[in-house]
Amino acid sequence: MASIRVSSWIPRSYTHIYEIAGKLNKVLLPIEDVRVDKSLEFKLETQAGRRVECSLTPYGLFSFTAQFSEDEIAGGAAERFKKEISDLLLERIFKDIQKVTYQQIKDGIMPLFFHAVVFSEKHAPKELEPIAAGGIRLYFDRQNLYSAESILYVCGKSASGASGATDYFSYLTLASAYVNAMVEAMSGVYAKIVEVEQFLQKNEFNKINARLASIAKIRKDSSETYGKIKQAVSNFSHASDSFRSGKLTKEQSKVASALALEDGFERLKYDSNYLLPLWSDVLIKNLENLNLMIDERFEFQQSTDTKVEQREMKLLQAIFLVGVIASMLTLGAMPGAKINLYTPDGVLAATGSIASFKLEDFLLFGFTALSVSLLLFLLFNFMYIKLTRLSKKISEKIDTL
Repeated sequence: MASIRVSSWIPRSYTHIYEIAGKLNKVLLPIEDVRVDKSLEFKLETQAGRRVECSLTPYGLFSFTAQFSEDEIAGGAAERFKKEISDLLLERIFKDIQKVTYQQIKDGIMPLFFHAVVFSEKHAPKELEPIAAGGIRLYFDRQNLYSAESILYVCGKSASGASGATDYFSYLTLASAYVNAMVEAMSGVYAKIVEVEQFLQKNEFNKINARLASIAKIRKDSSETYGKIKQAVSNFSHASDSFRSGKLTKEQSKVASALALEDGFERLKYDSNYLLPLWSDVLIKNLENLNLMIDERFEFQQSTDTKVEQREMKLLQAIFLVGVIASMLTLGAMPGAKINLYTPDGVLAATGSIASFKLEDFLLFGFTALSVSLLLFLLFNFMYIKLTRLSKKISEKIDTL
């Protein structure tokens, strides 16, 4: 019989081993032979009835191994088993007992990849040249050495005994895919920042206000992704120390040498030394600059709005005062004014002049004029504020369409 070992990796620690072990009873699948030591090991039966041996290392490598016939291997079982394990890990294990991790994967904050290793005595891909490692032959695509899409074939009578070395190869492959995904994520966030900066420079404030939700999401995604990168970089050192301090058999050491695992860990270290400063020095600083641009636009717009409101308020006050004064002047000008009286035929009947108002009448008229003017001022001011707010809301809705 041959076997296929599918692995996946996310940054984990010793704490997660015990946490997952304690929650395995929540997984709605038959689970047995649970063993917890430096790693977690257990067996389960999938919904399709396949028995799978599972393990989790302290540095986060999940491995799932099942037996297959040589004919199944030749018929492309590796890709099918990979898909089966992807559903098992994400929808059965993470969804049931690692809900935060599950949601982060679904939201795209944490990338998840799978790598397959085929252990077979007979089957080997004809299109690949073998590399000898003692009594074992290794087949892999040298041009895509650390691609999670590639498959490593380990052929020979003692092929399955090489898993102690090939697990580290799977780890390097998955960690490299993780780094590449994070670089792409960083590029995507950076592109969004540049887009918003250009938007801030070209558009009016009422249009900018509609983009604040997207800016908040950029900040959130950047913060969460940066946290995952720091976790991963710390994890790289853990896995590297485990590899260098581990005891491999003589044949596993030959496999490790043929797969250049030592060089792989060195390369991963240099990649992480490049990734962290790039994220913190370039992306985080750009986010800080974006925050400053937004604050400056807010301050400028608030200052502008205040000046406009003050100017319009002074105008309303001026109209109010003019109305009151005009009423008072009109009242004051009426006493002593000449008056002509005519008959229906148009003949002048009499002439005269208006007598002075009594003081009581004058005060009553003045009070009435003042009250009416004040009432009209408050009414126009209320209508103006309402119409201004309504106009802003309509403009914002139009901008979001």
